[in-house]
Amino acid sequence: MPQKYRIILLLLPLFPMVFSVSCSKTYSVAPLPGPLATPTPSPTPSTLPTPNCAAHPLVTHWGAIGSGNGQLNYPNAVAVGTDGNIYAADTNNFRVEVFTPGGAYIAQWGSYGTGGNGTFAVPTGIAADALGHIYVSDASTHLIQKFSLAGAFLLQWGGGGTAAGQVGYPYGLGTDSSNRVFVADLTNSRISVYTANGGYYYDWGSPGSGPGQFNNPSEVFLDNNGYAYVTDAGNFRIQKFTSAGAYVTQWGSYGTGNGQFESPYNCVMDKCGNICVSDDAQLRVQVFDTSGNYLYQWGGLQPTGMAVDANGYLYAAALNAFIYKFDP
Repeated sequence: MPQKYRIILLLLPLFPMVFSVSCSKTYSVAPLPGPLATPTPSPTPSTLPTPNCAAHPLVTHWGAIGSGNGQLNYPNAVAVGTDGNIYAADTNNFRVEVFTPGGAYIAQWGSYGTGGNGTFAVPTGIAADALGHIYVSDASTHLIQKFSLAGAFLLQWGGGGTAAGQVGYPYGLGTDSSNRVFVADLTNSRISVYTANGGYYYDWGSPGSGPGQFNNPSEVFLDNNGYAYVTDAGNFRIQKFTSAGAYVTQWGSYGTGNGQFESPYNCVMDKCGNICVSDDAQLRVQVFDTSGNYLYQWGGLQPTGMAVDANGYLYAAALNAFIYKFDP
């Protein structure tokens, strides 16, 4: 089946699965059978390692497939809150789970439902702002929900449709330094931008394969320099824009070589200022500079969403129901 349809297929009714992982490329990170007994704590700022801009060695990992505390079933995205904790969109368990940076389970919230208000049908994206809020997108209900760090439901917006302020299968989420919320509006082939309270700002994009057009945009990431990076999954590429939507550049094509993609899923910027792109079909993360030049890669996991904390540690959710933590 052509890979361009992988994103849409994830929105079909979900059911528990066990995913296998094979090792490839630079690092072997095959999971242990169950959560780590003693999660590795994050170093204090005075002992942080020097960023390694040619690799991201594995620090620790946690999780196991299931529905119990600390277990996961298709973790689709992760975010780092202002409290430093890790928030995971646990898609097939219809919830958000919260962990310490070392992997210790803290809390969870959510249950199955189609009306929002703290319930989820297909929670696919998650993002945090600088004001202590968590945003979760639901591809089935076409809603964006806003929560406190403790999981208190605050508000929601969206609704299926094509009009301004509506979304169709909202997938990935991003926030910028102004606490605006950017939504990868998958079936509308656009990026929609909102205030922190759900007020519609603007959008950009249209269906197609030309510069500034999209085919199943699955993720949007905002850096601190005013640029937006969009994972244009159906076109097997990353597109770079200003945060106002002006096209800057693009890179990628279909294939298995360096700089090519089969199922690009998510992108983030690491502490070295490079763009890390996950590809769950190729079991790898590729790293590029901000102009799209290929730098290096690592593999051995089926990565979905990624996030980077204030200390530069990179967290990657994976289809085998684990979350991996890598050095800066």
